[in-house]
Amino acid sequence: MDWTHIWRMPAFFLLAGFFAQMVLMRKGPMAFLADRTVRIFGVLVTFCILFAILSGGSPLDLGHLWFLWFLSLMCLIAAAAWYVPLQWMQASASWLSASLPNLTLLIVPVVVASLLGREGTSAPAPATVFDTRLGPFMYFWVFFLIGQVLWLGRARIDDLARLPVFGSLLVGSTCLFLVLGALSPDAIAFHIAGSATTLMLVFGLIGMTHALLNRPNRLVRFAVRTAYPVYILHVWPAIALSIFMMSRGLDPTVTVVSSSILTILICLGVYMVLVRYTPLDWLFSGYAKSWFKWPWRANGWA
Repeated sequence: MDWTHIWRMPAFFLLAGFFAQMVLMRKGPMAFLADRTVRIFGVLVTFCILFAILSGGSPLDLGHLWFLWFLSLMCLIAAAAWYVPLQWMQASASWLSASLPNLTLLIVPVVVASLLGREGTSAPAPATVFDTRLGPFMYFWVFFLIGQVLWLGRARIDDLARLPVFGSLLVGSTCLFLVLGALSPDAIAFHIAGSATTLMLVFGLIGMTHALLNRPNRLVRFAVRTAYPVYILHVWPAIALSIFMMSRGLDPTVTVVSSSILTILICLGVYMVLVRYTPLDWLFSGYAKSWFKWPWRANGWA
């Protein structure tokens, strides 16, 4: 759990910032904001209401959708910042592009953000939209900003894709992660080591995937299309399956592996039946990329 928490959400927000900057540069802030309003904020509102109806809770409760709330705010800021001269971003991108070792200095803003918002190996998630703790937001926003800058200096990604580079990052981060167990989560040394571990893992995984997935692949395209709705839907079946299996006395390891596989299969089934060929896919994929069109004849039917 600690190992996944230390890198998965920072990696998510870094990639979100990377592709946000790509869309901003290619289509401008208004098209970017319109797309993100539907595909991020629209999904957040729709499923917060749906989950509240199913659970009897409040639609203002975020649950595992908290990341969409943070991402909505970050995209709004990114679109507004488009109209402000951001010479620091161009300068940072030029600096990153100049040399691969320059990436190591990114630890400075990450350590500061970690001190502000991280508790242990991850930042606490907001419970509702009225959660006013800024620390966790600032922590993940730093990675979003790093992603934006990385897109402008994306020539360095090819360097990360070299085996000696991403291999060293992954091995080094694993060794450093083991050191964290001997440090107090409240100590500055923990935040420094944790920040270094996070950056090494994130960049190591980016380099590895860039090296391995360097051409069009149908399986990857399918995973990209389905990962978002599967993640939105996964919590309820995962919890139900885990409770069922452990109540039957199954080994915890068997429970985790089995429930994970079954959860993915169930969510893919729900996706194919309720999302892939319905207007719900307008939220996840955007209207232009969805199979379902309106009026009916837009689908090519007689």
